[in-house]
Amino acid sequence: EGVEASLYSGEGSIIEGLAGAVAALGRIASLDEAFSRWRSSLEEVRLLLEELCRDMKGYASRLDHDPGRLEEMEARLALIGRLKRKYGTKDVEGLLEVLKGLKAELRSAEDLGGAISEGRKRLREVEGELRELATRLSEGRAEAAEALQRAMEEELKGLGMPEARFIVALKPVGKEALQVGDISLGPRGAEEGEFLFSANPGEEPKPLASIASGGELSRVMLALKGVSSRQREGQTLVFDEIDAGIGGVAAETVGQRLRELAHFHQVICVTHLPQIASQAHQHLRVRKFVREGRTVTAVEPLQGEERKREIARMFAGTKVTEATLKHVEQMLKGAGERR
Repeated sequence: EGVEASLYSGEGSIIEGLAGAVAALGRIASLDEAFSRWRSSLEEVRLLLEELCRDMKGYASRLDHDPGRLEEMEARLALIGRLKRKYGTKDVEGLLEVLKGLKAELRSAEDLGGAISEGRKRLREVEGELRELATRLSEGRAEAAEALQRAMEEELKGLGMPEARFIVALKPVGKEALQVGDISLGPRGAEEGEFLFSANPGEEPKPLASIASGGELSRVMLALKGVSSRQREGQTLVFDEIDAGIGGVAAETVGQRLRELAHFHQVICVTHLPQIASQAHQHLRVRKFVREGRTVTAVEPLQGEERKREIARMFAGTKVTEATLKHVEQMLKGAGERR
């Protein structure tokens, strides 16, 4: 009502003022064409305001007949005010932007729910595949473990250890493993392998890492190399300190096995034992000495008499006798015949 009175019905209303201005401009319109244009423009504004006032009066009249509608509008205005304070917006346009963002979040949440459901389904499928693969891997390991045990014990017999026992122990993985259904899985499957060994009857097989005898460990490692090299010919096998802790007959046995491996592979062996050096096809002597204040390493191929004397030196040190040389000659001859 206050707005309508200011515009139309009240004393000194805007429309009343406009009507006076239109009349005044009409009296002087003949003096200048500009006065006539301004009068026409103000008349249009006056007519527009009158139409606006009629609309407002009609709207107010309808509200008077529907008090519930008015209460509803007041409630909506109060709600809009609370929402503006809650979301820190200045106007309705700001609230509409907030609404748009909330709808986008809702769609994302709905999409996320679908993604979670799909992910759970895929997880169940992967767990099934893992169980199947782990079971097949365990079965294959069990078969391979038995085959390796037989091959190793046979290999160790040829290295002078006829009573040796070699066991591949497959143990379930620890508590830190991933539980997939009824199977515990680690990075390498459902079990971990460990090599157990005993050299003599009546001895309980122990982890390979705890073998005290250097000679036993050398032969076990040689046997492992020999068994694994059967899977593929033409490999280069390097043995460093394979002679640790052995001598005599054991050293000769190891040397002969290295020579047999050389039929199918290239074998490089660093040794201090004449029994092993005498089995080689090529003999290289490695020496270190100081020249011009620097340590120099020299590698020299040895043949014939020079090689015989070097092997004799490995036997007797600096006191090489004719008997030693004869013995070395027989060793080299025997090795050559076995080739």
